[in-house]
Amino acid sequence: MCDVEKTSYIIISYVPLMAPPDPQDMFLNKDNVSNVEAILKDAEEVENSADALAWTIDHEPVFIIKHAELIAKHIEFWSEEDPTSWFTVNWYYRSPKYAMVLMPNLEKSVERNKKNYKLLTGEEQPDDADYKIIFKPINFSSENSKTFNQVKHTLPKETRVGFASDLEADIYWLGDGAKFKIERNDDEYMKSLLEE
Repeated sequence: MCDVEKTSYIIISYVPLMAPPDPQDMFLNKDNVSNVEAILKDAEEVENSADALAWTIDHEPVFIIKHAELIAKHIEFWSEEDPTSWFTVNWYYRSPKYAMVLMPNLEKSVERNKKNYKLLTGEEQPDDADYKIIFKPINFSSENSKTFNQVKHTLPKETRVGFASDLEADIYWLGDGAKFKIERNDDEYMKSLLEE
């Protein structure tokens, strides 16, 4: 009996300010290995960590990050102008630190990849295909926060998400002030943010 190797696909989910030059470059084959390698190298170099996280009086997070408005507009474009269906706000707390992440919906990224693949090739991806998903969500990791443990139970179930380049700048509300689900997430990615 002969083992059949599964087909593997690399999917670039959300990476700040990143877009491949040609959608066909995202489908790995023997002819475009160098294109995919270049895209992955670019993804590694993208800064996705906020310098700070400010909170409004209504417990709404505001990521303080360089190029804030540009990043927020890129998120809106990448999410087809519907960021609340493509992202959730995730948090994780391990005393005395916490992490807050604008997490992309990886299942939607896989579905979009399948649709794009069919549009470009006219073929369906195999049902048993393996996917390697690359993503670099916007995140903030606190150094030491006694306050978050005291207020985490007051976080709303949904929240607006803001971006600003510094604490004095105007806030750009993602999705024109749309509300994002906010939830605790203790997966390995979230835990890794507090190990750095």
